[in-house]
Amino acid sequence: MRYGVAVIGMPGSGKTTLTRSMADIFKIIKRPAKSINLDPANETDFDFDVQSMIQTADVQEAFNLGPNASLLYCLEFLNANFTVLSDYIISQPDCFFIFDLPGQVECYAADYNLREIMTKLQHQLDFSLVAVHLSDCAMINSASKYLQLQLSTLSIQTAFNLPFMNVFNKTDMLPHQQQLEDVLQQFEEELIYQPEGELGLELLQVLNNSGCIESSGLCALDSKEVVQLINDVDNRVGYSRGQLGEYKGITPAEVRQIEDYIDRAYQ
Repeated sequence: MRYGVAVIGMPGSGKTTLTRSMADIFKIIKRPAKSINLDPANETDFDFDVQSMIQTADVQEAFNLGPNASLLYCLEFLNANFTVLSDYIISQPDCFFIFDLPGQVECYAADYNLREIMTKLQHQLDFSLVAVHLSDCAMINSASKYLQLQLSTLSIQTAFNLPFMNVFNKTDMLPHQQQLEDVLQQFEEELIYQPEGELGLELLQVLNNSGCIESSGLCALDSKEVVQLINDVDNRVGYSRGQLGEYKGITPAEVRQIEDYIDRAYQ
């Protein structure tokens, strides 16, 4: 059994920042981990980068395509050459994997390649995966935008047969130190009591039935909040600390230091 998390979200939602933060926390708690970039337009350092196989800029130039069409072409190429990715993963035993996925909604709503790649990870490589969908708090400055964002999230959720966590990132950017729960509740009430409130209520019920409306907040730069998210991810994928050999070769005192570090995240 292999374990991993797929980080999803619109461009600018903080996917790569969260990927880095999780990788940093894994180093602190001695968990072996590898970051995998599946976004051919994301120019950041990863342990495995799809750009070593194909890049959107090259596809645009070669086939005179736009950025979104080039992205879909790259995902089709990755799907057709999945063995390159699978060979790398197989060469890295006893690791926890963080997958950074593209943010464009076309990759989920209008294309099947990314879904097939995640399915292959589950079935061919025996992965237990959870999807963490990030939304930018700056995008929810009105009830209508909140509804649009949640419906977009639902469309992405239905594209994957994975446990799904809906997380609002950049909560530190909320004005006047507002609590995320209060902001979302206010928007939901506005949707119900506006003139077309019946439609808003029905859409909220759809979101509620899907579990999509169950959201949590996060600042991806806050190590304590990232530790809490990692614990939630572990619970979703069925991972117990120590399974990947984190505690081999270290003293009981070092183990206690790691456990204390994790416990302090909840203080």
